[in-house]
Amino acid sequence: MPVADWLSCFPCFAFLLTTPDDRVEECAKAFTARGLTARRLGTLDDTGEVRLRDASGSVVVFDLNEESVTRLGR
Repeated sequence: MPVADWLSCFPCFAFLLTTPDDRVEECAKAFTARGLTARRLGTLDDTGEVRLRDASGSVVVFDLNEESVTRLGR
């Protein structure tokens, strides 16, 4: 299954939130206090791209300039 299909098949099972760097821990505690996992996983920039990265490099999984995720536009 393509990664983009897998990432968008159950979008309601996760939250993607933004917060200033100095409030990441506070935001995560609101979830972990309820038994949920919360982690910082990225940084926002103005490219409109959602990228996944590991030790071997990175790949664009969504380009919000060209497509939408669950019909949410840029």
